[in-house]
Amino acid sequence: MTSAVHIRNLDKRFQTQEALASVSLDVAPGELLALLGPSGCGKTTLLRCLAGLETADKGHLAVCDETVFDSEKGINRAPQERGVGFIFQDLGLWPHMSVLDHLLFVLGTSRGREVSRRMAEEQLAALHIDHLAKKKPGQLSGGECQRLALARALVTEPRVLLMDEPLASLDSLVAREIRTLLGELKRAGQTTMIYVTHSRDEALELGDEIAVMNAGRVLQTGSPQSVHDCPRDAHVARLLGPCSLVGGT
Repeated sequence: MTSAVHIRNLDKRFQTQEALASVSLDVAPGELLALLGPSGCGKTTLLRCLAGLETADKGHLAVCDETVFDSEKGINRAPQERGVGFIFQDLGLWPHMSVLDHLLFVLGTSRGREVSRRMAEEQLAALHIDHLAKKKPGQLSGGECQRLALARALVTEPRVLLMDEPLASLDSLVAREIRTLLGELKRAGQTTMIYVTHSRDEALELGDEIAVMNAGRVLQTGSPQSVHDCPRDAHVARLLGPCSLVGGT
């Protein structure tokens, strides 16, 4: 099967810290891959390298069969040329812009004003925030801000949507609402997604596949059930827990 995202032998260091160590992953079209691991394990760095916000030291990245980074061939496409949408953990909303203007800004002028406005209004309606079009982020609830960030990322019809712990700052009720929304988006199968989380429940509920990371390395990949039922080592078992560890020979 053609991969929507193809990652091979990706390395990244920050001075003496090894952030990514020979990471290799594939994400199928329409699939949601949950990247699960503790803080500082390299999840966000991997997303930023995919988006072109960080440059890997070594390796190969392809999005929908198009190489966007290759250290040996000297390829490093600009972020806006990769067809990738990104939802940051802090959302990165612009306080001086209305909800509608957020979407119009990322759409730009190449499509024409009328087409861009129609696309923006349709996306807001799809996420049930079209009635908030004239409001600014400071006038929105946490869940509404999250929907705006999602609408802004989706309106350009990205080939891959990257999400960096998008529910971390939400209370449990709003987080559940957004998880349901992401589940609906996943079942529609039109958007390939990579979802960073340190929450076992989020990974098991949302992921078609799970990749467990620690210390810049991918420890195990597979379906939520296979990773949960057959962890490769004690670290994976603890992350997917609760579990009982018994020593033996």
